[in-house]
Amino acid sequence: MLRNVAKVLSMVLVVSMMLTTLVACNGGSSTALERRGVTRGVWNGNTWTSDYLGLTLTLPSGWVHATDEEIADVLGLGADLMAATQGVEIDTSVMESIGVIYDLMASSPNGASIQVGMERLVFPNSRMTAPEYIEASASELVAMGMEVDFNFPNTRIGSLDWYSYGSMMEFMGMRIYGRYFVNVYDSVARFIILMYTSDTEGVDEMLRLFS
Repeated sequence: MLRNVAKVLSMVLVVSMMLTTLVACNGGSSTALERRGVTRGVWNGNTWTSDYLGLTLTLPSGWVHATDEEIADVLGLGADLMAATQGVEIDTSVMESIGVIYDLMASSPNGASIQVGMERLVFPNSRMTAPEYIEASASELVAMGMEVDFNFPNTRIGSLDWYSYGSMMEFMGMRIYGRYFVNVYDSVARFIILMYTSDTEGVDEMLRLFS
């Protein structure tokens, strides 16, 4: 079961990525993702392996990963908050059917969290590049009151190079930081998102969990 602090962090993250989805996803489908070879990762104990992304994530002792049911719950919490604060209603039960997959949600005992997902980009955004995707998603974060920082270099995670930017926001008395890593290939945006506070694991520590 995701811990309460991790759920709060994940909820804020989900809201921001839902807004990104509104910008970039215009009616794709899970079938379209499958045609592009997109598959979900597989858990074996505390190790998650994605053949599609060429990534492996091994969680340290104390970390937990969400089940599909818990991911759905967190998406629902994010949708509720988004409806209350932005006035936008989203049916999270159909996200995968329109080409958005939240593949992984994991959290540490301290409340840091890691999320991985994929989003099918369709016309007029089917040729969107990673920098353009970042610009679109970052503008939505700014609209939510987050501070955005683009002064981060590209990062090699696994066998792929990822564009990166950061965010910070105040939420329920906490200062929450985010690092967003984006790679776009064949009209599919792949994202890794790390959420943390000054009291949790940091970016470098979480990135070392990937191979």
